[in-house]
Amino acid sequence: MVNPKEIVDRNMQAWRSNDVETYVQCYSDDGVIITPGNTEARGRDSIKQFMHIWVSAAPDNSIEFTSEYVAGSVVVHEGIFRGTHTGDLVSANGQVIAPTGKAFEISYAEVFLVTDGLISSQRLYYDQLEILTQLGLMPEL
Repeated sequence: MVNPKEIVDRNMQAWRSNDVETYVQCYSDDGVIITPGNTEARGRDSIKQFMHIWVSAAPDNSIEFTSEYVAGSVVVHEGIFRGTHTGDLVSANGQVIAPTGKAFEISYAEVFLVTDGLISSQRLYYDQLEILTQLGLMPEL
């Protein structure tokens, strides 16, 4: 059986190399990614769409882990997601945000639950207002 850290590492490496098929295969058939606002990408087709949205919006994106914690079947990352907004970004409500050409850098945390060797859930936490502000779409406070 694959240990939880190994499957999450494979998942993150697939993201970094833009390997959509490997990324999606790390999730169970009914796996789910839950993002701010309780938006869900449930099932492999939706998870593939989730990756496509972010990779299309910021093809140069990079992920830097600042902390990693593993406890049984749970893997937690804290990190920084960076990129340049050069493609359409589809918001949680379906609104298309046209490219701004601006670079962004947001801190995030994610919690993976691994069941039977596959990711059954991933909860992603980040500040939506922060990314919109960095893209020039919100006034700075």
